[in-house]
Amino acid sequence: MYQAQIPQPPPAKLLGNPEPQKSHLLRNLLLAASALSIVLLLGWNTINHNHLHWPIDFGVQTAILLFILAFLIHSVIKFFQHLREIKPKQEGLNPLYPFYTAVTLAAFLGVGYLEFRHQFVQITTTPIIRKISGVDTALARCDRAMANLFAPTRKGYVQYEYADGQYTSSDIAHFHPAACADIFNWYVWQGKTNTTDYQIHTLDMISHEAVHIGGVRSELIAKCASTEWTEDVLLFLGAKPDEAKRVAEINRKNANDYQGRGPGSQTSAYEGNCDSLPSFRKD
Repeated sequence: MYQAQIPQPPPAKLLGNPEPQKSHLLRNLLLAASALSIVLLLGWNTINHNHLHWPIDFGVQTAILLFILAFLIHSVIKFFQHLREIKPKQEGLNPLYPFYTAVTLAAFLGVGYLEFRHQFVQITTTPIIRKISGVDTALARCDRAMANLFAPTRKGYVQYEYADGQYTSSDIAHFHPAACADIFNWYVWQGKTNTTDYQIHTLDMISHEAVHIGGVRSELIAKCASTEWTEDVLLFLGAKPDEAKRVAEINRKNANDYQGRGPGSQTSAYEGNCDSLPSFRKD
């Protein structure tokens, strides 16, 4: 007997696979975070953030850190998605997922450490520079390592502008990246003790550049004036009183032995001994 076959309706088409949608969403978030990093970098440098007088800054390394962070978040999400997929299937773990997470985590920790060290030294030394110089808008700036590759700078310096027949110092003390790393190592890893001769010179740079910002242009005068603050600088940074006093005595002796000659009309007042000069402290 012939039976007519009733045609079955075609299966309803799925509106979309949720997994690809999630993947597209993650990719879009990743691209958005990367684009935001670039926009922040360009915009922040365009408005010249030094004029905001904040002890923190934003550079290429900061943008790279945010870029890596976006990849790290993406890797963690993908890793846990993979774990959720293989659990009901009793399948083995694909090693690419934990490898991706481990690589991005290592990169984030490495660049994050460098960025933290950079910002930490600026935030820590800015109040000292403002106190010594008497300039409330003064800043400590660790020069970025990438920029220093193409235009190497001195260990520390303050820029001057010449106008109307006189020099005017800026309110920013620039430090070489290696000097900032040395300050951080002394502060964090060395426990602010056993200060070496090289570290004494580096720590003196903080008060030395602050004296320049305060109006002393002569290098010789600044060399002597900065030693008046050495003990206070170390105490402010958390060194023990005995260590601060020891470093201050060595730094004063080094200043007396200093044989350079710097610009400025006050140079003639220097007679080879810092004690021959009046005190430059304003407190």
